[in-house]
Amino acid sequence: MTEHENDQNENTDDHHSAKPSYDDVNIPVVVMTGFITVVLTVLTIAFVHGIYNHWKSSLVEELQYSAVDTRRQAIIDEQNNKLSGVDGKPSIEEAMKTVAKKYSN
Repeated sequence: MTEHENDQNENTDDHHSAKPSYDDVNIPVVVMTGFITVVLTVLTIAFVHGIYNHWKSSLVEELQYSAVDTRRQAIIDEQNNKLSGVDGKPSIEEAMKTVAKKYSN
């Protein structure tokens, strides 16, 4: 063997015994990146879920108070008219005062 061949054999042996630097994985950086990704994903899901629930409750509240049940409203209006003495009839309070005067003597 020549001296040049010996140098080449030694160089090839060195390449097989040492690990190349580009194959090394930096485990702490990979773990930290994964952890940060998980935290950001959970926070994003919680934020979107909160916005959805807020919009849903706002919509339900808006629909609940804007819808008018006409039968129920008619009954309420009729009762309010009786209490206030509309249609030429005395109000409940006036009728109670009249009865109290009549039977107190």
